[in-house]
Amino acid sequence: TTLYFLTDGVIKGDASNDEGTIVVSIYVDAQGKVTQAAATPSGSRGTAYANLTLRARAEAAARKAVFERKPGAVTERGTITYYFRQN
Repeated sequence: TTLYFLTDGVIKGDASNDEGTIVVSIYVDAQGKVTQAAATPSGSRGTAYANLTLRARAEAAARKAVFERKPGAVTERGTITYYFRQN
């Protein structure tokens, strides 16, 4: 598992008081594009995972991630952890 931070540093949350981490399981193809992304309770902490809006935003951010190309490689599985906190 690799920890990545968004380049803009923020996923817009919502008006809730939910905080914590959301772990998103991803599949990455040989071109480095995320082909599947789904939030998973495994590894997620706090109240953020229960918030459907925050889960959807974490999944959307994961789908935008781009990784190093590996021509000829098979699809790889991994996770991205997103942190949500109140301002």
